[in-house]
Amino acid sequence: LAMAFLGGILLNLMPCVFPVLTLKIFSLVRHGATGDSQHLRRQGLFYALGVIGAMVLMGSAVLALRAGGAAIGWGFQLQSPAVVGGLTVLFFTLGMAMLGLIKLPYLLANTGHHFSTRQDALGSFGTGVLAVLAASPCTAPFMATAIGAALLLPLPAALGIFAGLGLGMALPLVVLCFVPVLAKRLPNPGRWMEILQQFMAFPLFATSLWLIFVLSQQLGAMGVVIILGGLLAIGFVIWLATLSLVPRAIPLIVGLGFTILSLVALAQVPTMAPSASAGKGAIEWEAYSPARLQTALAAGQPVFVDATAAWCITCLVNEQVVFSDAEVIDMFTAQDILYLQADWTNRDPVVTKLLEEFGRIGLPLYVVYRPDRQEAEVLPQILSPQIVLNAYAGLDPVQQAAMPTSAQP
Repeated sequence: LAMAFLGGILLNLMPCVFPVLTLKIFSLVRHGATGDSQHLRRQGLFYALGVIGAMVLMGSAVLALRAGGAAIGWGFQLQSPAVVGGLTVLFFTLGMAMLGLIKLPYLLANTGHHFSTRQDALGSFGTGVLAVLAASPCTAPFMATAIGAALLLPLPAALGIFAGLGLGMALPLVVLCFVPVLAKRLPNPGRWMEILQQFMAFPLFATSLWLIFVLSQQLGAMGVVIILGGLLAIGFVIWLATLSLVPRAIPLIVGLGFTILSLVALAQVPTMAPSASAGKGAIEWEAYSPARLQTALAAGQPVFVDATAAWCITCLVNEQVVFSDAEVIDMFTAQDILYLQADWTNRDPVVTKLLEEFGRIGLPLYVVYRPDRQEAEVLPQILSPQIVLNAYAGLDPVQQAAMPTSAQP
C-alpha cells in the first residue's frame, strides 16, 4: 500500500500526466476558484474521486479479464492503435485550444479540455479520469511493484492497492485545494495567464508526438500517415471554424467524422512484429521466445532479457542512457551475451507470461542469466551503465559452466 501510494505521487511528475494536471491547476487560477474555499475543496474532492474511481475501475478490468483467461497487463489500452490514435487527436486538439485557435465546444475531441476547465463536480471528476488514462503507460518503479503484488493478492487487498495508487496520484491537487495558505499563494489572473496558456500547448504537442512514435512502432509508416492525415483534418476543421459564414455545427460534424474515420482506419492496419537481429544502439538483439532462452541456457551462454514497449517511457530512457553506452556495448560483445528483447508494444501473451513468471505486470523488466549462477537476477527498473556492468562482473566468457536448466526465477 505504501509503495502504491508513493508510486501514485510520482506519477504526477511523469510527462504523460503533468500536462493534464497543469490544465486543471491553471483552470482553478483562471476562474478564481481560490476565492471560495468551500468550492475549492469540493473541486479537489471530486478530482480525487475521479482519479481513485478510474484507477480502481481500470484495475478491476485488468483483474477481471485476467481471471477470465486474457493475457493482458497494466497499460493494455495503449496496446490498441485506435486508443493511441484517439489520445493523439485529443492532446493535439487540446494544444490548439490552449493556443487560442479554437473556441470550445467545436470538436468532440476537446472533451478533455472541457472537463479540465469546468468549475463543477463533473469537470473535476472528468479531469481525474483523463489523468488516469494518460498515466497508465508511465509505470514508475513503485507503481509496477505495487500492481504486480496486487495481482497475487485476494480481490479486496488488490483493489486497495489500486485505490492507494489513485490516492497518491490525487494528493498534490487535493492538498492545494484543502490548504488555504497554499491556495492563497496562487497568483491572481492577468496577462501572464495568457502567456502560460499558450506555453502549455507545447507539452501537449510533445505528448502527441510521443504517441505518434508509439503508433510508428505498432503499425509502421502506414499508421503514421493515417494519424498525421487525421491531424491535418483537425487543422482544416479549425480553419473552417474561423469562417463566420459556416454554421457552428459544421466544424463539429466534420471534425467528428474525420476523427472516427482515422481511428477506424488505424484499427484495420495489421500490427507489426519486432524485427529480429536489429540493432538497439550497437547491441545486436533477438526477439524473445522461451525456446530461444532455453537453448542459450543449455549451451551455457550468458543471457540478458529486456521486456520493453514503445509506450514505456522508462524503457526508452534506459535504452538511450544504458544500452547505448560504449562500455556496456563492449561488455555484451566481449562476453558473448545474448540480448533477448521481449517487445510488449502490441499485445503478446508470451511476453505477458514472462512478466507473470517474475511477479510483474508493468514494464520494464530486466533479467540477467549467468553461467556461474543457478538463479536469474532481476535488475532495477531504473538502470545505469554501472548496474548492468556489475551484473556480469567477473564472468569468464570462455568458461562454459552449468547453466540453470530452467528459465524460471
